[in-house]
Amino acid sequence: MSRAGVPVAAAVIVLATLSRPVQAQAPGQGGAAPPPAVLVAPIRVENVAPVYSFIGRVVAIQSVQVVARVTAFIEKEPAKQGSDVKAGETLFELQKTQYQAAVQAAQAQLDGANAAVRNAQLAYDRSSRLAKQGFEAQANFDQATATLQQNQSNVLAAQANLTQAALNLSYCTIVSPIDGRIGAVTLTVGNLVTPSTPPLLTVNELDPIRVVYSVSDRTLVAARQRTGASTEQLAADLVVEIVLPDGSKYAHTGKISFLSNEVDPQTGTVSVYADFPNPERLLLPGSFVTTNVRRGQPEEAPLVPVAAVQTEQSGRFVLLVDPDNTVRQQPIELGRQVGQDYIATKGLRGGERVIVEGVQKVHPGQKVNPQPLPQATPVAAAVTGQGGG
Repeated sequence: MSRAGVPVAAAVIVLATLSRPVQAQAPGQGGAAPPPAVLVAPIRVENVAPVYSFIGRVVAIQSVQVVARVTAFIEKEPAKQGSDVKAGETLFELQKTQYQAAVQAAQAQLDGANAAVRNAQLAYDRSSRLAKQGFEAQANFDQATATLQQNQSNVLAAQANLTQAALNLSYCTIVSPIDGRIGAVTLTVGNLVTPSTPPLLTVNELDPIRVVYSVSDRTLVAARQRTGASTEQLAADLVVEIVLPDGSKYAHTGKISFLSNEVDPQTGTVSVYADFPNPERLLLPGSFVTTNVRRGQPEEAPLVPVAAVQTEQSGRFVLLVDPDNTVRQQPIELGRQVGQDYIATKGLRGGERVIVEGVQKVHPGQKVNPQPLPQATPVAAAVTGQGGG
């Protein structure tokens, strides 16, 4: 072959090489990995009764501190501490002798004042007749008039003294102003009490009873926006239940009796009072209970599988798969658990796809291969014990 043929042959070889089809690289030899497969479930929307839980403190609707209103020795203590009493029932009997004497003295003073008025009236009538006939000096008539008026004033003063004396005597019998239960008695028979003595005991009304708790203004606003009801309408429609300290459910439901008209600027919460029947006297003032508040009528709410819920320092979240199969982290707020789901009170809409299995191998912004969760898969099996937030 001549030297002129060498370049031509080389060119043919190069063209042949460039025109050869590129073969696909085998997996594991530098190619891009396929998107990881994850199991997803749709966010369902169902009619449920959302329940909000709060820690409440039990207080008496009426609580009266019983004090002495006069100075006297305690003579009797008919009602015993810890017992139930009715309004008007006697709690203490104080020594009455000096106050009975004061009533008698005031009555005698009133009788004397009335007698003086009768005499003054006779003198006035006589002076008035003589003055009209011209036989009585005007000065004498004026004096008779003044004397009558003075004695009439004395009668009014004596009546006031008698009223006060009788009132003081009545204070010697100390009665319960309300139905309730007596607390610890600080002083017993034989002790001297005065109006400045600390309360002798406290009577707490126990049936009905009140639970006081606080609701964040954010929760209240969200509930109003979701239902379209006013605060008053919302309060009237809510049913309040109690979980006792031992975890059992209280037998009676309550109704909201008061919802504050202002937000506490220190806590960002609104005070709420709920009143309950308490015939068994099971709830006592000062104890703490869990209050579960729900609407009387169910409403539509999104449900998220328990297994999909993740927790970080800032709160709870789920990983959603967008229509283009991209992972997105979504912060959420939760209500109570319903079976294998939580009620999502904020952050989710019906139809969104949430990752239930495979969360550990993906991150936000990553493409995934979503696969529907089989119906038989026990969604909540791996997360029992978690509560709603």
